[in-house]
Amino acid sequence: MLDAALMTPFQLPIVRTVAELRARVRGWRAEGERVGLVPTMGALHEGHLSLVRRAKESAGRVAASIFVNPAQFAPGEDFAAYPRDETRDAELLASVGCDLLYAPPTQAIYPEGFATTVTVSGVSSDLEGAARPTHFAGVATVVAKLLIQAEPDIAVFGEKDYQQLLVIRRMARDLDLPVEIVGAPTLREQDGLARSSRNAYLSEDERTLAGRLNLVLAAMAGALSAGVAVEEAEAAARQGLKDIGIKDVDYVEARGAEDLRRLGPGPVHAPARVLAAIRVGRTRLIDNMAVQLDEDEDEDEDEDEDGDCGLPVAREGSRLIVFEAGQAFAFGGAEGAAGTEGDRGDGVVRSPMPGRIVAVQVTAGQAVARGAPLVTLEAMKMEHVMAAPFDGTVAELLAETGAQVSEGAVLARLDKPA
Repeated sequence: MLDAALMTPFQLPIVRTVAELRARVRGWRAEGERVGLVPTMGALHEGHLSLVRRAKESAGRVAASIFVNPAQFAPGEDFAAYPRDETRDAELLASVGCDLLYAPPTQAIYPEGFATTVTVSGVSSDLEGAARPTHFAGVATVVAKLLIQAEPDIAVFGEKDYQQLLVIRRMARDLDLPVEIVGAPTLREQDGLARSSRNAYLSEDERTLAGRLNLVLAAMAGALSAGVAVEEAEAAARQGLKDIGIKDVDYVEARGAEDLRRLGPGPVHAPARVLAAIRVGRTRLIDNMAVQLDEDEDEDEDEDEDGDCGLPVAREGSRLIVFEAGQAFAFGGAEGAAGTEGDRGDGVVRSPMPGRIVAVQVTAGQAVARGAPLVTLEAMKMEHVMAAPFDGTVAELLAETGAQVSEGAVLARLDKPA
């Protein structure tokens, strides 16, 4: 019965049976509304809320589901300890305009005698599939059930679980489910850590360490974008993880963006993704990033002065990569190489440094990309910020601005120019 639906303090209806859910959805559709679904396991954070916002962009009505699915947890994993707080979750959903919460009991998903499993081969067999052999069968089965029960027009899933997104897309396509599967970008903390309910398990020191994973992935993606061979980029990323203190690594690899096929050993020439799974303490974390490939490299080189920044001039054998949000990372090159006054050489560090910015260690004389806003750091603390575009060497920049940079200071692009 509809009048049996519970209400949160923010007036978000909660239904627990398939009959209640379908009555609501069919009522919306009778009014001409498109319906979106955001499946979750609860323990919501801003990343989940961004999925609701994305669903609202394409559907007039949005339902979210909360079901901690026992079928996707292997023995010894954290099913019993997985955080659960329905009241808090419902309030968060209501705050971003969610119209309904579907919170079924276990018997509504897996009734007595349930004997069906949905298995998606191919895209599910490697990476997470190899590390957690029963995981994707549990995911595909519960998502198929939720899509059939809710009958949405669209369903939104985060790209943070990228392999899961591809598994669900393949499952919906193969079973002719009349729903559009939408992927939404990963939301990140200030230091770049992908938002995840499991982040709550991390101690303070573990949280600091976990925040460095994205730096290595961004560097790897940037290197691949610049033409570095897959084999070389993967090896450098594995070493980079060791260098920053992440020792327990399940995988860090480049794969095809559409089907997660293996790439390499040479450069990437088609859409790709870098993916990693690590353990920090007892917590297993995953993350991924897209590899951006230039459609026309010559066009980039000819870009006018008002366009985006080019790469700083680097000495032969080194590469300076510019990636997401315009941050810079030195990848490869001769360790300890340093420019001299007036010389457009570079000094590079091979591994990410602690902190939000992965940076390049320089001495006066290093080349600066045209239009690059700059920040100089001392011991990873901001000392000077220079936002004006500048085309020249560091020495020329310092002479013009009067800013002071001591020997060995860190210089990095902070943001993309307007």
